Amino acid sequence: MSKNITVILFVATFFVFGQGLEIVNNLNPTIHLGFEISELLQNNFRDLGPKNFTFFFGQEFWCKKLQNFGYRVLVINVDLSAEHLSNNNFIKGDKSGLTGSLTAGRIFFDWYPARKKVMFIQFNPIFSAGLGYNRNIIQNNAVYDLNGITLDAGFRLQSLFFEKVFIEFTVIDGFLYLWKNRSAKGIVDNAIIDYPEQGMIFLWINFGVKINY
Repeated sequence: MSKNITVILFVATFFVFGQGLEIVNNLNPTIHLGFEISELLQNNFRDLGPKNFTFFFGQEFWCKKLQNFGYRVLVINVDLSAEHLSNNNFIKGDKSGLTGSLTAGRIFFDWYPARKKVMFIQFNPIFSAGLGYNRNIIQNNAVYDLNGITLDAGFRLQSLFFEKVFIEFTVIDGFLYLWKNRSAKGIVDNAIIDYPEQGMIFLWINFGVKINY
């Protein structure tokens, strides 16, 4: 289900944002490609592949009236290591033997309110709003499976080096559940899961490249 929702969100982005925009000759189309680091780092970049990856694709609009805006599509699908879960403050009790996974998809509409260049570094604060999908699985002998549709607001501080390579830190993704399949609280064996019912905040780190064409 999560993969189907991600594909639908990705296709919808192009229909919503890719139609009817007036191209301005003195502005170059720009795309962003990259990956989120912190979710991969918590598993020490092990077992990278279809079940353990992060990826984002975005674009800055090049039409005259929207040149300070853009969009971003983010997909995260990672295993949660036992070490990561043992340090999770929302899980209480006996955490030994827990494993899990996190799937997240986001479509953001971005606003670039200002751009400040210092030598070869350009600083771009970015505010975002959009929709998303989360699925969080935690398991041992029992299985906790929470998934839902989210309303998201975010902030990214992008540091762009030589107009080509960038890192985004801090990345804040705050979300509220529009719908979820179950209570965010639960029990897995002797572990008590105490996530907030209304929503949460993710803190991420993005690394990518900017391509002008």
